[in-house]
Amino acid sequence: MRPLNITILLFLFFVQSGLSQDPSRIAVLDNYIEESVNNGIIPGGVFQINLHGQTIFNKTIGYVDIDKSRLYKEDDIFRIASMTKAITSVAIMQLYENGQLLIDDPVSKFIPEFKDTKVLDTFDDTDSSYTVKDLDRPITIRHLLTHTSGIYYGLFMNGKERAVSIKNNSTEYGLSHKTKSTAEMVRHIATLPLAHQPGTAWTYGINMEVLGHIVEVVSGQTLEDYFNEHIFEPLKMNDSHFYIPESKKSRLVPVYAHTRDGIKMDEDENLNYPITGFKNHFAGGGELSSTAPDYMRFVRALVNGGTLDGRRILGRKTIEYMSAPQTVHLRPEPNNHTRPNGNGFGLGFLVETEESLGAVPYSPGSYMWGGYFNTKFYIDPQEQLVFVGMTQVAPFRNGAFWDKLNAIIYSILDNNYKSPASEEESLVMATLLDYVEGIYEVDSTRIERSVHPELRKRGYWYSEKAAAYRDNLDMSFDQLRHLSATWNKNGKSANVHSPKFIEIYDVNDKTATAKLTAEWGVDYFHLAKLKGKWYIMNVIWQSIKE
Repeated sequence: MRPLNITILLFLFFVQSGLSQDPSRIAVLDNYIEESVNNGIIPGGVFQINLHGQTIFNKTIGYVDIDKSRLYKEDDIFRIASMTKAITSVAIMQLYENGQLLIDDPVSKFIPEFKDTKVLDTFDDTDSSYTVKDLDRPITIRHLLTHTSGIYYGLFMNGKERAVSIKNNSTEYGLSHKTKSTAEMVRHIATLPLAHQPGTAWTYGINMEVLGHIVEVVSGQTLEDYFNEHIFEPLKMNDSHFYIPESKKSRLVPVYAHTRDGIKMDEDENLNYPITGFKNHFAGGGELSSTAPDYMRFVRALVNGGTLDGRRILGRKTIEYMSAPQTVHLRPEPNNHTRPNGNGFGLGFLVETEESLGAVPYSPGSYMWGGYFNTKFYIDPQEQLVFVGMTQVAPFRNGAFWDKLNAIIYSILDNNYKSPASEEESLVMATLLDYVEGIYEVDSTRIERSVHPELRKRGYWYSEKAAAYRDNLDMSFDQLRHLSATWNKNGKSANVHSPKFIEIYDVNDKTATAKLTAEWGVDYFHLAKLKGKWYIMNVIWQSIKE
């Protein structure tokens, strides 16, 4: 029997949308997630896909508890762990945009203790004693953002680095901490020996914890207050917290684990850190909890060039900078985001390169990351596709679940995707919408549901509903004004979206076309160049009427 679930499937079939018009592919995705719950791969969760600014898949499935008394809900709160890193990276880049720091600034400029940081040299495995050597170069903010500083997660390492981490009591860093403040944690990190010289290799580590404290030092705010003011409040991420308020704690879902007896709830009290932790510790690399809708708003802002609903958190060029590969030149062993024939690491994200196209379905330039408790996100700017998946299983022993999920998601896309409109096309489409507004006297609130008001004032077409209709309009701005004036002069405006007028979209008969041309008083040249673009007028009007 299929588990009780809540599924919202929004099929938006637009001209040139890039979204497959075959609903069977969405059904395959839906069924795959349900089968994964039935087979005990995941307990359930929330999965959302947004394409060209439209939600095309929003599924909530499964039971939160063992006795199946509570279903997962869309507003459930998940420990997002390392998905915190993307938010900390954005905070750093905001300070960069404000001229408050440079990416190649030494970390010691903000945290003096890093002037004395050393690199691990020799190690004696009989007693875990070791020697250190001096840095060849200072650790920089870039090294921290790209995980090339030499700082590491002790428990994720093997051999001497793991032993040194245990010896120095640093294995608990990355989530909350029971006694240390953020500043105390970072000062301790500065005393730990690095795995290698900065900038010479990629090693996943507690770099973002250091970056989080740099945000505090530069801004004069706690990391929690900074996130709230500069990221969460602008994006209306109202359920994203380091420590969940009392009124919301019942929405924090439990963590499950794969065991020999199947998937079981993890009863470890340490997993209650979002509720019970020491509340003066803010780990910028892994401590946040959030909801799928909240995190979707964050990634949508990134794919939109740093803006969502009129609120800007970063500039478009800054996001391009962040999502450019920074580590492919290092060329060491595979699977560490540095190899030249695969993905790389940007300023806070894993980044897919041109060379990785043969290995994964993502478009080159896509960027992404996940969280330890089994949460994922990715952003594909080329397809204008973003995904957020939230479940809670740690350790998770079925990585193929996500690979298969991604294969199905990318099969949804059709082959009709068009690149974003040029500035001229944007002006043409904005004029079309203005024209519709004038004809039908549509009130401004209904217009704003289709077009971002700030961008609309500038004359740019930025409709999350109608962007899919852009199809290389072969008509100049002046020509469109002339055509609009002609329509008004002839008193034909009220019938622009009539069936007779829209008929031209499929008419190839030159005689029929000439008849319409004569009736409307517009020369054939203009009609031929527009071809079926009259259809756009009706589609825009229908989207506004919804």
